[in-house]
Amino acid sequence: MFNNTLATLRLLHAGQVLSDPPRLNPLYLSLGTNAYRIQSQTLGIPDHFGMFSASPPRLQAYEAGKFLLMGFVLLILLFWASFTLAVCWAARIKNFWWIALLFSALIVGTAACLWAACCQRTGRRAPGYVWKDWKVERWTD
Repeated sequence: MFNNTLATLRLLHAGQVLSDPPRLNPLYLSLGTNAYRIQSQTLGIPDHFGMFSASPPRLQAYEAGKFLLMGFVLLILLFWASFTLAVCWAARIKNFWWIALLFSALIVGTAACLWAACCQRTGRRAPGYVWKDWKVERWTD
């Protein structure tokens, strides 16, 4: 079990494209495919409002990477806000509830901005978009 956990963590930090041979990260691809299925079938969110697309696989891996980055940013923001609020609560600051409301607004606003950035209509979602060569580049001297 420990080896499987380490392998999953390595894949999480590997990026969208793996080398030897060049291929899409199976973890990102699986996340993108399953998230699209949940988004469209379970939640019934239309494609133009959702974060994930039906195809191609390269786009699904790309969107999964953006989704993981967004989740990481929100998690750090949530930990920071929780720590600050705990310190304010312990110090018996008078305006604690205003500070809590401010942090709530900050987290919700950041989530909305990140969602809008993930859902923006870029050329990557266009039907005829051609992805650049996604082979891993190697340094040459």
